Amino acid sequence: MKRKILLLSSVCLISWSLMATNSEKDIELETIQSELNREFKVLREQTPSVYYMDYRVESRQTWYRRASLGELTSSNMSSQSFFNPTVRVGNKEFDNTHLIKGKKPQYSYSIKQYPIEFDEMAVRQIIWNATDEAYKKATQEYRFKKNSIKVEDKTSVSDFYTTKAVEYIEPISPITLSDKKLKQIEDIVKDASALFKVDKDITKGDVSFSFEKKRKYFISSENQVLAQNYLAARIMIIGTIRSEEGNQMSLHHVMDAFDPNDLPAKDSVLLVTEQIVAKLIELKKAPIANPYSGPAILSPAAAGVFFHEIFGHRVEGHRLKDETNGQTFKSKVGELVLPATFNITFSPQVKTYHGFDLNGYYKYDDQGVEGTEVKVVENGVLKDFLMCSSPIDGFSLSNGHGRGEIFRTPVSRQSNMFINVSNPFSDEKLREMLVEECKKQKLEYGYYFKKVTGGFTQTGRFMPNAFNVTPNEVYRIYVDGRPDELVRGVDLIGTPLSMFSKIEAGGALEGLFNGTCGAESGGVPVATISPAILVSKIETQKKSQKFSTGPILPPPGN
Repeated sequence: MKRKILLLSSVCLISWSLMATNSEKDIELETIQSELNREFKVLREQTPSVYYMDYRVESRQTWYRRASLGELTSSNMSSQSFFNPTVRVGNKEFDNTHLIKGKKPQYSYSIKQYPIEFDEMAVRQIIWNATDEAYKKATQEYRFKKNSIKVEDKTSVSDFYTTKAVEYIEPISPITLSDKKLKQIEDIVKDASALFKVDKDITKGDVSFSFEKKRKYFISSENQVLAQNYLAARIMIIGTIRSEEGNQMSLHHVMDAFDPNDLPAKDSVLLVTEQIVAKLIELKKAPIANPYSGPAILSPAAAGVFFHEIFGHRVEGHRLKDETNGQTFKSKVGELVLPATFNITFSPQVKTYHGFDLNGYYKYDDQGVEGTEVKVVENGVLKDFLMCSSPIDGFSLSNGHGRGEIFRTPVSRQSNMFINVSNPFSDEKLREMLVEECKKQKLEYGYYFKKVTGGFTQTGRFMPNAFNVTPNEVYRIYVDGRPDELVRGVDLIGTPLSMFSKIEAGGALEGLFNGTCGAESGGVPVATISPAILVSKIETQKKSQKFSTGPILPPPGN
């Protein structure tokens, strides 16, 4: 069956020195590398000794514009640079990052501000100071763990996977923003946000633009030398309306691209904003849904968030090493975890899909390992995990999914997730199957989750291993053929293994979810390509409400 792609989005500065000439850029790179070599040569002779080091430098340039109800409310441009060293003391079998059973992992880092204009001695001074601090922290951690380890904590699994030498230097991106382009963007966000003024109960109507341009350096004692660019342009539309009883409800839409020139034109932004305004007005009159248990269809957008939150986080390899984690899939390699028609692959080096830019694209991860395709599920069977440079039982090699913000220590994280169904059904057939399932369960209606704002999941052992996906556009599909009914106040909840066992089928129409995922190593850009899915039984609860009293005075002009 021919596949189609539908764009559905969810809901982060390069230094002037790195924008300089090639010869100046080389001097900076050589300075960082020579300082690492100098520090490493000395520290590996200390007691305890350093066996591995890496330096990460990230320089950012950011442009931002925001308008509210027709007027510009924020306009800025900023440049920042940061430096973060990694120092490992001991050896790869046992080092300062070693996990002690029963204790949550602690990730140490020594982030420093880095000059936005290159000065050799200033750079060397910052690197030297941060490395000294990082070594002292690592030494303290290593000695503590050496003294704390018990017989039952000992394991044959190493703490670190050392990788091969590599050199990859991307040319500096020429993409920037002209004054003319910024003026056009200001007109777009102002005119689009003015459309929210049509209803007195709309309490927020914001349209914003952001463009972030990064240059990322990675240099290690393993002779890894990398320089990569990261570009992210975004238009975000957010509206909030107040119902008669004072309940606040929001809708949003995000448009993403690497190059700001590839963002949708003004007419498209205005059209989407008009649609959000109309849906908000409809939503304020919609009935509040009661808790429900029964069949549902998750749209490609909702399914993308669902798989990211409920499945993706549970195949991030570092969690399977942590004894305080739920480790949902640790013992399920080779077992059926999804219907046999489902396949899940992570592919960080896929930059675009059907003409749309994918947020989860990169060449090398934040530990200097090339991002590779990982077939996590094949024909419903669990085959692999997303791995960083921290080995786990049976999976000793990184597959290039060690990711993290410059402020955090990289761990296993998601990239571009592709959910493929070998026997897809049309939207019409999925609705028929939903209605039939409702009849079997003697229910008046099922649910269609069209749009979501995001979600979260618990993977630890202390709290229930559950999830919560937060939809903001939900419809009842009635068995007797009545028109679909928009409802509000719904949260999709449950536990992962139970939910996976209830997935019945996937759709033919795919959707793209672009977003930013927050976890232990900070916010990283991700994407999910997913079809709609039919679930035979889901559970909902009432959404936590935000209430506000209406204004005492009428709005100006009335």
